[in-house]
Order: sequence, then structure tokens, then C-alpha cells
Amino acid sequence: MTFLVTGAAGGIGRAICETLSEQGHGVLGQDIVAGERVDADLVGDLCDARFLEKLGDRLTSTEVKAVVVGHGIAGAGRLEEMCVNQARRIMTINFESVIRLWDLSQRQLEATNGTFVVVISQAGLVGEAGNALYCASKFALSGWMRGVGATTKVRLRAINPGGIRTPLLEQALHDMAKARGITYEQFVETRYGTSPAGRIAEPAEVGDLVAIAIALKTPALVEAAITGGEVLW
Repeated sequence: MTFLVTGAAGGIGRAICETLSEQGHGVLGQDIVAGERVDADLVGDLCDARFLEKLGDRLTSTEVKAVVVGHGIAGAGRLEEMCVNQARRIMTINFESVIRLWDLSQRQLEATNGTFVVVISQAGLVGEAGNALYCASKFALSGWMRGVGATTKVRLRAINPGGIRTPLLEQALHDMAKARGITYEQFVETRYGTSPAGRIAEPAEVGDLVAIAIALKTPALVEAAITGGEVLW
């Protein structure tokens, strides 16, 4: 089977590609920048209509059985200091681009009894101080998937990670600490030092969960949280 993974140059996307490849699956990696796990002809913007047309042709020609959405951008910071253009960019990349990808792949996945996996975030389950716009984009994804789940034959999987050791999280934690007026070290200790797991998770742990989610035969929407107990859900 062949799977498409978006955001394949990032920490979580790359780990998902590696896990699926190790299990013997064919993997097509996409990202807006080139990377170790990104196919040379799949470097492009998921918000660009011309690239989406090209991606659609590739999905059909390779009979992709699962689409894994692993891309996204951070959105932490003091809400009053963030402009409308920043808000639009966060919502466009984290939410709208996923809908476009769904529209592109839905018919094929329905025909092949395929799976559509979205790596959302625990920020799509609970609000986080200093992270309002990011939460808004992830709550939108959670609500959208629950609505779509009631109308499609495609197996939907929503993965909600907590803190995962990636450059994206590092930047978000710095921005959230700044928004709260404390140091990065203080914020990390407050948030993760007292959580049940007592640590930040590794990208490979998300890769393992995604592989399990794809393998599940349950036809309905399945939602899973990997938060180290930080969010009890």
C-alpha cells in the first residue's frame, strides 16, 4: 500500500514517514520545502491550486490508500499583538489546506476503502493560554472531522499529540512563555515537569500511533490523544 504524508520535512511528518516505511509501506512525502523524506516532485504549497492539481494526478496514478496530514504552523503569542493577516495565515495553513486536501482525495479514498488521518493537537481539545489562534485552527479541525465523519465512508482518524520534541514546539513554547511573562525554562518546568509523563514525547511515538490508527478497520471516526496525561480526554 502507498500512503501520502504531508509535512514530511517536519519533525512529526518525518517520523511518520520513517515508521510507515519501516513497516514496508510505500510512502509519498510532501512539504512546502525540500527535505530528506520529501519526494522531489511533491515540493509545493497545499494552498496553491496548480500544485493541488498536480498532487491530485499523483494520488490517482499511484492509488494512494491513506492520506496523513502532518503539516501545520505555530500560532502562539499574545492575541492583542497578532494582526489579522497572521490569523488568516494560521487558519489557512492549519485548517483550510486540510479541507482542500480532503476534497482532492475523498473520492479516491471512498472507492478504495481508504483512510484519512489528521494530526491535530491537544490544542484542539482544550484551550491554552498564549496560544489562542493556534487553538482556534485546531478546534476547527476537530469540529470539521466530527461533522465529516457522519457523512463519509472514508475511515477518519484524528490524532491529538501533546508536547512533541520538534522545532515547531520549541518555537511555540518560547512564544507562549513570552506571552505569559516568564522564562522558557520556567514555562517548560511548569507545563511538563508536573505532568503524569514528566517529559516531552518523541516524534516516533506519534509515528507509531498513526500506523496503528491506519491499521484499524473501524469504519467510523476514531480520535486518539497522546498527551502524556497532560490532557485527560
